[in-house]
Amino acid sequence: MGAALSGSGFVTLVVSAKGSGMLRYVWQKDGKPILGAASATYLAREVGDYSVVVIDGKASSTSSVAVAAGMAQPPRSSGALRF
Repeated sequence: MGAALSGSGFVTLVVSAKGSGMLRYVWQKDGKPILGAASATYLAREVGDYSVVVIDGKASSTSSVAVAAGMAQPPRSSGALRF
């Protein structure tokens, strides 16, 4: 997962994943699913711990946590998900 800080202080979170079929994304904030957040990118507007679960037809994988603290800096993040 990667992150980019916008000029407005919001953080764009991006996940890169490969799988054996159509991928589904479930973004989470503080361990709880975010309603309607179902694409490879998510615009974080609040401080919190963000992660994403990527699901294909055979398996799922959860990213490491990106921490958005104060929204002054992009959250710490690393890695790409592979099935």
